[in-house]
Amino acid sequence: MMSCLLASLESALYDTTAISPPMEGIGQGVKVHYLRRLRNRSGWNVVVLGMAVLALVACGSSADPTTPTAEPQYGGILVRTHAADPAGFDPVQDSSINTLDLIAPIFSQLVRLNPEDSDGALLPELAEKWEVGDDGRQVTFHLRADVRWHDGQPFTSDDVASHFNRVITPPSGLFSSQRAPFVDVIDIQTPNPETVVFITQQPNAGLLRNLAGGHYMVVAKHVMERETVENPRGLRSNPDALIGTGPFIFQRYEPSNSFEVRKNPDYWDEGKPYLDGIQFFIIKDSAARFAALVTGRVHTTASGTASLTPPEAKEIRDSYADSINLIEARGPFWIGASFNSNTEPFNDPRVRQALSLAVDRNAYLKLVTGGEGGVGMIGGFSPPDTDFGLSLSQLREVPGYRDLENADILSARALLVDAGVPDGFEVSIMVRGDVSVWVNSALFFQDQWSELGLDVKVEQVEFGTSISRMLQGDFDVRIGGIAFNTPDPDQYLFAPFSSDGPNNLYYPADSEVDRLLDAQRHELDPDLRRQLAQEAEIRLLSEVVPSVVGHYAVYLYGVRKEVQGWVPRDFMLYNQARMENVWLHQD
Repeated sequence: MMSCLLASLESALYDTTAISPPMEGIGQGVKVHYLRRLRNRSGWNVVVLGMAVLALVACGSSADPTTPTAEPQYGGILVRTHAADPAGFDPVQDSSINTLDLIAPIFSQLVRLNPEDSDGALLPELAEKWEVGDDGRQVTFHLRADVRWHDGQPFTSDDVASHFNRVITPPSGLFSSQRAPFVDVIDIQTPNPETVVFITQQPNAGLLRNLAGGHYMVVAKHVMERETVENPRGLRSNPDALIGTGPFIFQRYEPSNSFEVRKNPDYWDEGKPYLDGIQFFIIKDSAARFAALVTGRVHTTASGTASLTPPEAKEIRDSYADSINLIEARGPFWIGASFNSNTEPFNDPRVRQALSLAVDRNAYLKLVTGGEGGVGMIGGFSPPDTDFGLSLSQLREVPGYRDLENADILSARALLVDAGVPDGFEVSIMVRGDVSVWVNSALFFQDQWSELGLDVKVEQVEFGTSISRMLQGDFDVRIGGIAFNTPDPDQYLFAPFSSDGPNNLYYPADSEVDRLLDAQRHELDPDLRRQLAQEAEIRLLSEVVPSVVGHYAVYLYGVRKEVQGWVPRDFMLYNQARMENVWLHQD
């Protein structure tokens, strides 16, 4: 059946006629609803069937980009696509890749994950060396001498203390999106201009590695104080305040058009960067971004969700393999349906359990992300196949992750009856309308939950509106997920799901989860920490159910072959944008 669908499926990419997707292993109820929805929703038809084409004819590993044996060459402007204007320019407030990709070349961190090996040794940046105290409660950083900000001011330990105090204890009116790893920090000391000491209340297993995450770029104290005199959020609105210590200097920003940086001739890492600059073209239309790549107007796709769609990746394999490398990288981000547990009936765990139990994960992966070779993979709250994450066999034991059977639907209906949810109860799913995979995810959940007798509506909103309503708690269910800097349980479990987690805005509280997550973050034995984290995650997935995970993201990057020194890696989305090692191969 799979092979005989190839010709008709490929024609469906540009045809709104309803065509059945591959249905092996999908329950009859799902088949009926999907055939009906594919007949009625042409937009869904184009995207999902395009994914099916890639899954059927273009699966397999991506070609590894080859690197010339020549020494890096200086000069040239790296040109990239970018999917949207940034919400702001402050790394403390603005954690989206829409911001980070633009500003990461401008700044530096204390230490940094190795973009080529996320599990490898940390790389020194503003800190030349560091040591952890014997009791695990003190990390001392020894800073580089003679580093200057782009405006000529000297970089000192006061800048580090000022920045991280703002991350850890933000002023009223400012939401610090990345403070979770540092809630145990009780003091930041600056004994001299070239030394900074972080002191924690208890040993913190992930502190040093979390500090190396890509969001923790240091902002100058004098710039922060100048820009926030009247408004604590003032940094995010002024691109001219992008004054860093990184390899590139901010040059100009034209909203809805471009963002540009130029080479820093006084960069502390002598001999770098190789490029003369980087230019981002802000292109909101996916087809236009793809056209810019294949015609050579740009060197790379945008990052993350706005990289290539599966049909675009297939076209590169078929027609542009001689000039463009296709690189697959797993994203540090799961996407699913998150419940607002502050509203009825989602404050009842039986309702959340029922909605999780009724979801056919196998069908989701085939129909929403394109199955094998598509833009998603199965996962829980932890990144698949990482040190502290659940294995696939562990995940398959969790209710809702086994192959869906009629008994699961009956159990889900019984849970809703026990919770007092009547037939026809209205549920609204809020989703960003500019990301097709997210919209398809919302439509999938709509179909699945309609099987339970619920009246499910999908509400598409703009990116800014989705963030604002999320922060205000103005939704029933929202499509989104949790992103992380580093694959550490403090980031993907503690921050959103602990009652003490700084990013827990609307997720349900659970005392046992709180106990386990608190214990793991202070456990220095990796094996014991792994056991605690996995126990917490299994309870979250099966009993608490703050969200129903649809998939872990897989990104398909297109990089023209002349680009050297930049290869996107698994889970490194937020740690691969400094660009100081990138160069352009010139004949």
